[in-house]
Amino acid sequence: MSRMRDEHGPDPKVLCLPTADPCLGHLPDIEDLEHFFRLEIEHCFRIYVDLDPGARIDVERRTLADRAEAEAEIGPARRRARSSTPTG
Repeated sequence: MSRMRDEHGPDPKVLCLPTADPCLGHLPDIEDLEHFFRLEIEHCFRIYVDLDPGARIDVERRTLADRAEAEAEIGPARRRARSSTPTG
């Protein structure tokens, strides 16, 4: 997960890999990726914010969080999404 913040507050981005991916599916956590690949991911999120010049987005210094932190973020995000979805 990349920890980001925009003008509305925390805006984390969760990275996912398909479990059937023959190249990366065997990696259980971000720390299992090669260091250079993690740097590439961090760089991607840093330049991602340049694509929206009007946005005020801050990528925190240590951008990548581990799987446990990402999973802890996903649960509340799902609950928020369910509660904001109109029924009927």
